[in-house]
Amino acid sequence: MNHQDLVAIEHALTLANRGDTSWLCTRLDTPAPAFPHLSVTSDADGPRYAGQPILLTQARDGGACLVNIDNNANDGTPCLVERLSPSSETLVHLEVIHATLAGQPSLIRRVSLGSTSMNLQRPTPTSPLVQIGDDVVEVLIQPALRLVLTGHSPVNADLARQGQRLGFEVILCAPDYPDTHHSTAPLPAGVEFQRAPAAPFLRGGGGHRRTLVMDATDASTIARASSEACCHGYLAMADIDPRRAANWLYDGWHSLRTSPTV
Repeated sequence: MNHQDLVAIEHALTLANRGDTSWLCTRLDTPAPAFPHLSVTSDADGPRYAGQPILLTQARDGGACLVNIDNNANDGTPCLVERLSPSSETLVHLEVIHATLAGQPSLIRRVSLGSTSMNLQRPTPTSPLVQIGDDVVEVLIQPALRLVLTGHSPVNADLARQGQRLGFEVILCAPDYPDTHHSTAPLPAGVEFQRAPAAPFLRGGGGHRRTLVMDATDASTIARASSEACCHGYLAMADIDPRRAANWLYDGWHSLRTSPTV
């Protein structure tokens, strides 16, 4: 799962808390980098994935259904479509998914086709990302990818852009960082800026097992905090070649992508 999936579930929670019905569309193949698995739209807008309307013959009464999202062609991309009523059960379900995407242990969503039945289960070490049965679809929900950049580095902006292209939520921790609006290399839009020190930020929930930390300070305290937070990878990069840093980020993303139960 990537950062856009977390944003989608936050939107679903906003709609449900407002008392609005929503559509949740789950892409069941492996999308390209930075393309979301999840897409949420309001009831009025109808089901969509990446802005593309999805044609339906089912799910109008709340029952989940499978469709292909490439013009409903037989060889299109499979998608699970659900119409979510703003019930207390839906709210709890979405809140647990949100907590998982924010860093809690992975879960399997088990959705019954043709009905509104959905529940959450613990995965096994061999659980696949997606399993499609005759009447049930199971989807592995993992923490969303996160990239934490620390300290001052002339390559932070480039790494942030690369991280966003790969689907990471990007956070910069730099307590004494200058005004980024006047920086010669401003950070791209969407990067979260933290003036909190990186080590307590990571220990306090800012890091999880699908987090990569790229540290321009080479501080041993940040390395220890990354380990204590069970982050997937840590790179000290004060004197590192920018190409090596970029390659390390890509390799870390690839490792996470091919380790479905991490």
